[in-house]
Amino acid sequence: AETLNLMLRSPLPAEALARELRSAVASLDPLLSLDAFAGMEQVRAESLAPDRLGAATVSLFGLLGLLLAAVGTYGVLAYALERRRRELGIRLALGAAPRDVLSLVLGEGMRLATLGVLAGLCAALVLQRALARRLPEAAGANPLLFAAVALLFLLLAAAASFLPGRRAMRTAPAVSLRAE
Repeated sequence: AETLNLMLRSPLPAEALARELRSAVASLDPLLSLDAFAGMEQVRAESLAPDRLGAATVSLFGLLGLLLAAVGTYGVLAYALERRRRELGIRLALGAAPRDVLSLVLGEGMRLATLGVLAGLCAALVLQRALARRLPEAAGANPLLFAAVALLFLLLAAAASFLPGRRAMRTAPAVSLRAE
């Protein structure tokens, strides 16, 4: 039971070509059988399926990491602002504009996020080079991709800083001073 794989180029659709080939082979030798026919698009899709699954899995974990980073950033900033509620209340009571409080919170959040993104970019470049030694396919660092991911994290940090900052600027100074 030998198997022979044959590729043909034809203007006919796969079904019509299969009928023609079956009749031609049957006329030559009735004991031969033809099992499966597939168009190149189907063969290509089947051969790329494992790679696509791997890419989808990695993308899913990347999105999960992004979500965890957003929740973590928001949580840390919200906690830090809650601990500074009295200080922010004093600032507002002494005449600071609410937008100044928001600016202060956004500035601190973005400063920390920028440091984190820079550290992450350095680590990514080092790890990418180490990976490229083992896997030649990973040799090309894509600076545009690194920049896009860094920008995405900075935008995420800005949103995570804005929400607690907006809540802090809306706090009534008397309420926050009475809280302790």
